[in-house]
Amino acid sequence: MLEGAATTALLAVGGSDSLNALQTMTIVAGLPYTIIICFMCAALVKMLQAEMNEINFQTDPKFKYHLFEPITTLDLKIILNTILNILKAPYTFAKCLVDIDDSEKKSSAICYTFTFYIFLIGFVVFHACNVFVDGLWSLAWVSYVTFAACGGGVRTKFRNRHSIGGNPVEDFFACLLAYPLVATQLHYKEFTKQIEILPLAAPKLCINNNGFDSGEEDSNTAKL
Repeated sequence: MLEGAATTALLAVGGSDSLNALQTMTIVAGLPYTIIICFMCAALVKMLQAEMNEINFQTDPKFKYHLFEPITTLDLKIILNTILNILKAPYTFAKCLVDIDDSEKKSSAICYTFTFYIFLIGFVVFHACNVFVDGLWSLAWVSYVTFAACGGGVRTKFRNRHSIGGNPVEDFFACLLAYPLVATQLHYKEFTKQIEILPLAAPKLCINNNGFDSGEEDSNTAKL
């Protein structure tokens, strides 16, 4: 009702131009909630999988370095690699993609690298050209979202190859919001293998001649 009243007032005062401004404001205000809902959906799917015992956070394989390792660690090597991946992430994604697929030739890395760089550089170029041609910013974001989808696809393929839990939605948004961190995670190509938890052996209850548990076995001990 409040939005309807505001729309009526804007139409009465400023005409259709004011209504366009209200529509733009509504879209911009709702965009952050759309991203939050996507994260919530991904988290809900993962928790339902854990509830159905399809995944186990303690024993299943996982990345050796978690996504925010470069931020939380003091390892200069990882931090430096993350900074470099701001520029060389397309090469990292292409190399990881070729290493995952045994059928791919090493020369394919050049083609993948070139393609990924086109999308990443296009984001910068289209934004710069927006000064001269209005509206190119939309092409810039299309280029960046495509790059994030490619990087997320590489991460998904790596996870599936090594049976690491997750889903493509997480991979896409991780690459969209922090592609240098994803590139650093894939750069090391290391993961922890599945941990097998052995069942605990049942304790042996021993009763001696006095009827008490002595914790020791002798010739007069009856085992239950």
